Amino acid sequence: MLSVAVPSPPYPCSKAQLIRMMAGLELTVASEAAIEYLHKFGKLPTNARELGSAILFVQPPGQPEYDWIKKDTHEAIDPWGTPLSIQISSTDFCITSAGPDKIFGTNDDIVEKRDLSKP
Repeated sequence: MLSVAVPSPPYPCSKAQLIRMMAGLELTVASEAAIEYLHKFGKLPTNARELGSAILFVQPPGQPEYDWIKKDTHEAIDPWGTPLSIQISSTDFCITSAGPDKIFGTNDDIVEKRDLSKP
């Protein structure tokens, strides 16, 4: 079972900052779900749809549906509506949100990197 506590920011922040913080938390949940998916199916999810399915797979029973999983395609999306990207190497994987500009590879991207050599 996966659960993530959402801490209150220790300082006043803007709506844009809160959305970025939520995106970071979503990426943490997504990376944990990807690890669970790896343990269950022997491979990491390779796209936003598999990642969304992995997230739904680990969602605790009775919890309201995540609003960042598209209901029709099960794609995992960021708060700005862009499907998450996952890149996999032999040693790690990264899950990336394109950020508010919705363009991957720019300075506002949010990245969660996980080392596959650590449990």
